[in-house]
Amino acid sequence: IEIYKKKLNILLEAISHIKNYLEEKKCIFSIYNQSKEKKYKKMNSMLDQYRLRNVVQLHPAVSGKEKEKALLDADIFIQTSRFEGMPMGILEAQSYGVPCLVTKGTTLGDFINKYDSGWVSETDSEAVAEIIKKAISDRAHWENKALNSRKMIESEFSWDKVSSETIKHYEEILHKF
Repeated sequence: IEIYKKKLNILLEAISHIKNYLEEKKCIFSIYNQSKEKKYKKMNSMLDQYRLRNVVQLHPAVSGKEKEKALLDADIFIQTSRFEGMPMGILEAQSYGVPCLVTKGTTLGDFINKYDSGWVSETDSEAVAEIIKKAISDRAHWENKALNSRKMIESEFSWDKVSSETIKHYEEILHKF
């Protein structure tokens, strides 16, 4: 739980804006926690403040088969980061065919748009709320976005692609000397 970096306050505000809609659609948001006690308490306080206990669930951190199950059980993976280097959570979700809803700060929005493997939002609560509603109403396209998620990973982030790009960049640097 990195409230500042992951913009969880924005996500919770967004959820609170459309809480009735989410309840009607029977949506549940699962947040997996590997945070310090202080941040966990802050997150619980925010859930109470926004009255979101019935639509947001906090879970302990998962790894291995438990993490795989959590990803495969998810309809959509959401990451509302302020900034990221290489967001492994998004890459993992997409590798399992889970469409992603991201903010521009995640750095993968251009790829998600290019491959139509999810939804990209501005990083404010109103925009995130609207894109969540759009994603929910776009249910008929989830399967296609899931297939596109796998295509994005295979085309842009496979080990073969990443290693050949890395070698290419090293060669470019070496040729400058």
